[in-house]
Amino acid sequence: MSRNNDWEIGFKSGYQKGLEAGRAQGSGAAPDEHPGMPFSASIDRLELWVLAYNVLTRHGGVSTVGDLLNFTEKKLLAMPNLQPKHVEHIKIQLAQYNYTLRES
Repeated sequence: MSRNNDWEIGFKSGYQKGLEAGRAQGSGAAPDEHPGMPFSASIDRLELWVLAYNVLTRHGGVSTVGDLLNFTEKKLLAMPNLQPKHVEHIKIQLAQYNYTLRES
């Protein structure tokens, strides 16, 4: 094997180990901060639907991912005009970063 291929194989196996460790870590009760999406990141980065974004920022006072993670599904549904399909979309967007809403 060439030196370049050895490096590539080492990189890929290290990368895979990191992915597996991240998956195992994301299953805890409290969400761990994801390196690609810190708690202090703006909710703009979640690419939420416009109505969901507007309701969260105007009625919920949410500006960061950390703010959003403090809500339960029930609290989100209590916000005006936020329907179950919007909450489901929020949950899907958060799941991309191994985050979940608070449990009731």
